[in-house]
Amino acid sequence: MALPQIGRKSVTYRVLRAGVLRLASLRPILAGSVVLQKVPLERLPIYLALAFPFLSTPTLTVLIALGSLIFVLSRLARGESLGPFPLPYSLYLGFLAFMAMATVASVVPRASLLSFILWTTYGLLLAWVAQTFALYPSYLRGGLWAFLGGAFLVAVIGLLQAWVGIDTSRWIDINANPGLRTRIFSVFDDPNMLAAYLVPPLAAGFLLLLSEQTWGMKALALLLTGTVLAAQVETFSRGGWLATLVVMALLGGLWKPRYAPFIWGGLAVALAGLVTMGPSAIQVRLNSLLGGGDTSIQYRFAIWQGVWQMAKAHLWTGVGLGPAAFALVYPAYMLAGTLAAHAHNIYLELWVEAGLPALLLFLLFVGAVAVLLFRGSLQEGPSLQRLTAAAALAALGGLLLEGMVDNIWFSPRSAMALWWFLGAGLGAVQRGDRSA
Repeated sequence: MALPQIGRKSVTYRVLRAGVLRLASLRPILAGSVVLQKVPLERLPIYLALAFPFLSTPTLTVLIALGSLIFVLSRLARGESLGPFPLPYSLYLGFLAFMAMATVASVVPRASLLSFILWTTYGLLLAWVAQTFALYPSYLRGGLWAFLGGAFLVAVIGLLQAWVGIDTSRWIDINANPGLRTRIFSVFDDPNMLAAYLVPPLAAGFLLLLSEQTWGMKALALLLTGTVLAAQVETFSRGGWLATLVVMALLGGLWKPRYAPFIWGGLAVALAGLVTMGPSAIQVRLNSLLGGGDTSIQYRFAIWQGVWQMAKAHLWTGVGLGPAAFALVYPAYMLAGTLAAHAHNIYLELWVEAGLPALLLFLLFVGAVAVLLFRGSLQEGPSLQRLTAAAALAALGGLLLEGMVDNIWFSPRSAMALWWFLGAGLGAVQRGDRSA
């Protein structure tokens, strides 16, 4: 099964080829570097997956830039090539071009530049992880365990917050949720950002539970995944809950397509049981999705109305990347008393920040990634590679749904969890294509 490649006559291909050839010209110099030849390329994304929830955004940005550069230089020093470059890479470069234009045209260009650097970092992280696991597939399992392990540590911190009963009243509508006292946030900015971060590691945990061969490793996967799932419940983030449900439904269906109706039926029964017989706080939280009455839902509807008017007024170019540009322009369109730091919707957020063309190109990029992952989940080959593609697709689907009610990019560390896992999924797909 051949992956779609960048067209050899396209501008993107020529730019990438020129850059690679320029670096290749340095190969005689790089070949003399013992350090570059000894760098453990295959392990660097593993270390990052374990540590990044606990590092600051500036630190992560520097580490990802350095890691990507070291990866390229070390490959050249060893006389090894890069690639392949499937279609999503080209689409993301086009998306970055529109984001660059939005940065230049921003109402606050300097502040928007920081957001542009973040979007560039996400692309580097995706490409770096995908290239690593495509070229070093034997380290994919270790990377997934590290990814899950980092989330387990985050979950333990969050569950300790629930046990202590840390005050999180600022995130709770006590009138609509009288039985709810604590929403955990662990090392993140708020419960919703923690919930968004936990979705990809949960998908990784489920795939390890399905793919591990020994009962001991399955038991370990169950322990770690169960702990992360318990933390997801304690966030009381309805978007996070729905995203997790989507992950379970999609991964279950792709794991055993013939049993998909039974898996989905079981999940529906479990959900119905939670709504009718679960703990009162969970029942109220789930029922509020349909019944309304929760101020956070009303608050979001009010924000979306204002942001929609803002998006229409800045249809093609947006107002500029980042929260500073949003905060400067949004008050002119907001409904009375509905202050907001962002749109609480990733699609509206991209539209108002960078314009409709950037949003459409981003959706094309996401669609191309989804197609590759879906095809990879159906291909013959090692179950780990196939299930990694399926789990990455499930995580993407879950977070795209959660992104309709929350700006999951607002916390860069939450966003990086998705980009890392998508990179792992693409790396598994590319490896599967090479071995076909």
